Amino acid sequence: MSELLNQVRSEYSKGGLKHIIVGGIEKAIMGMIRKFPSIHHRIASKYFRWRCSNDVGKYQCPPDPFKIEYVCPDDIHKRTGRPSPAYLNRRLLFGKVMDGTWDHGERPIKDSDIYKAVQEHFVKGTPWVEFRSILKRLENDENDISDICLKYDKLYYQIQQNGYKSQQELLENPQGLNNGLFLHTLDEVTVDIGRNGELLHVDGIHRLTIAKILGLEKIPIVFLVRHKDWMEFREELCKSDDSIPDHPDLRDLK
Repeated sequence: MSELLNQVRSEYSKGGLKHIIVGGIEKAIMGMIRKFPSIHHRIASKYFRWRCSNDVGKYQCPPDPFKIEYVCPDDIHKRTGRPSPAYLNRRLLFGKVMDGTWDHGERPIKDSDIYKAVQEHFVKGTPWVEFRSILKRLENDENDISDICLKYDKLYYQIQQNGYKSQQELLENPQGLNNGLFLHTLDEVTVDIGRNGELLHVDGIHRLTIAKILGLEKIPIVFLVRHKDWMEFREELCKSDDSIPDHPDLRDLK
């Protein structure tokens, strides 16, 4: 029960009561349909594509808004500069294109308090109690600090011992279902793309931080918002005969 309450509280923080109600209905319906895999695959895909933004669809060479790509964790250096929380109602942001300066000026992830705390604990053995105030502030969690630390420890050792699992792999394991209420297989580390192709972190900081500390070579990611200038760059590449740079959001153009 406590796990369910924590999950609901987390989802409430992402979009409020409407987010919970709509998501709860989606979860119930998709749960019933999932019993029929062939039907679920068709209906779920169409429904969530209808729900998400269609900004990328206005371009001649649009990326699949729900595509999953693999990248080195260290290729994600900074957080997005969109208003916090940037993951708010994330299922509506897939395929969104935005202009502006939101892709500039954010602090590197490795300079963040959460990264430093996790690194100090797992690499240098510093007790979690030394970071009590930091974890309570960053997690915005009403639970006892020990519950927060246990969550980090469990995730770290799972990844260290069993490897980094995609959400699809977790869903296929009845003992390890992911906790996402929405778009289950797309609940990966999430990024925005800046005007010059920068991968800017949006969601999944626990997994990303641990993947960096463990020195993993690649993890799956999904994309939310792309900068307008980046989309125009994609269009130019698509229409030209120039070679395609090595970038996770350009692989579909090759």
